[in-house]
Amino acid sequence: MKVTFTNTTNDDAEALVKIRIKAMREGLERIGRFDPQRARDRFLTSFNPDLCKYIQVDGEKVGFILLRPMDDHLLLDHLYITPEQQGR
Repeated sequence: MKVTFTNTTNDDAEALVKIRIKAMREGLERIGRFDPQRARDRFLTSFNPDLCKYIQVDGEKVGFILLRPMDDHLLLDHLYITPEQQGR
């Protein structure tokens, strides 16, 4: 298995939202809090492609990570892996 990280652009925003929703869906449905519009809106209001990287496994985009620089640390703001790839 080869894991790589690739840049994102503003054009990737909707694809990233789909990954986020897919990754979150099961857990949020289990606790009765799944709202795809809210998940979409929350991500898009703060999305910065310069801080975000796709996670690829063997060339397939399976998730993404977004790290925000803070004054004295990096904030792991988003980390999502599609359900099919989780646990591998």
